[in-house]
Amino acid sequence: MNNDSETFFAPAKRDSEENISIDHKLLDQDEVAQRLLDGKNGTVLILNEDRQIVSVSDEYLQSFGSDALESVLGLRPGEMFSCIHSSEMPGGCGTSKSCASCGAVIAILSCFEEKKSIVKNCALHSRTNGKESNELLKVFASYLEVQDKHFVVIYLQNVTKEQNWDVLQQVFFHDINNLLTGLSGISELLLFRATADENINKLAKKLNGVSNRIMQEIAFQECLFEIDNGTYHVVKDEIDVYIMMLELENFFISEKNSKDVKLDIAYIHDITIDSDITLINKILHNLIKNAIEATPKD
Repeated sequence: MNNDSETFFAPAKRDSEENISIDHKLLDQDEVAQRLLDGKNGTVLILNEDRQIVSVSDEYLQSFGSDALESVLGLRPGEMFSCIHSSEMPGGCGTSKSCASCGAVIAILSCFEEKKSIVKNCALHSRTNGKESNELLKVFASYLEVQDKHFVVIYLQNVTKEQNWDVLQQVFFHDINNLLTGLSGISELLLFRATADENINKLAKKLNGVSNRIMQEIAFQECLFEIDNGTYHVVKDEIDVYIMMLELENFFISEKNSKDVKLDIAYIHDITIDSDITLINKILHNLIKNAIEATPKD
């Protein structure tokens, strides 16, 4: 491939500088376009049908100076952000083999085609002054029509830190669960191999209870993490209420300041419910704990 019109993915064709200037003036006078440009904190771009920048948000200009406008008009997003793939083909951003998996290009093309909002992730690998960096951008693309002309407004949100934090949390939960599984296994082995020493048996039972409780707490923290990310799915199981309450009672009995804990659970034999065991265990644990702390010590 050796000419500007050839591409591996998106069309390479570009509009003229004169038409880009006309589009910029048109958008500069359009109230809806200006509201879209100023309505977000971060970089907002308006692109023409050839994916070229015809307007940018004031926040971008405030960060890089008013002269920055002339330097970015007519560019494509990957060229503006120094994406390493934007120079691989004569046609620029969107035309290389790598661009076929770029979330930004896909979002822009889909938005023009479907005339509706599209959200995609873009893994940006850029090179500026010889220095390379990797960032994850969330790309929000919205369709805009002004005087029978078609545009796409894209808002770019840098979510690199959030993504890195998510990965670190997942690694932490994975590693800590592996450690706790080993601890729980050892405690169960001690329980299975009962000795004549009653103190050791009690210690093994307490160790098993505590390790299981920690595993439940970690599971609950995972639930909170997933709820915060919008990825949590309720997992309903058939729960024997009596066994669940008996386990809670045994846990609090083993606590240093809760030796006299007695839950009235005799009447709940043969009762089962369908619920998420992690969530309901945490709720009941907190209720019982609060009740114990509020009970005067005689």
